[in-house]
Amino acid sequence: MAQDDLQIIGESLPSSALKSSWVASLKPDLLSAVQKIFPDLLAGHGGQTLPSPLYLTDVNSDLLSVGKQRLAQQVLDELQAGLINTGVTP
Repeated sequence: MAQDDLQIIGESLPSSALKSSWVASLKPDLLSAVQKIFPDLLAGHGGQTLPSPLYLTDVNSDLLSVGKQRLAQQVLDELQAGLINTGVTP
């Protein structure tokens, strides 16, 4: 994709060859998710499913300004809160 001048958002920072096309990494905040259910886990209530908040890392500020980062994070938060309907049923 980088050779076609496409900008990339992915899971983890790629090799240096793709770095100029890398916009940001999208990662789950697993610690926050575990902290929410930890008391229940200690009480023996397992088998829970919960969404893990997503956040941006490895941001290339040349491609994604601070304002756009804030907007992207807001969209991620609203998606996870169910405020944005994607039309897809998981």
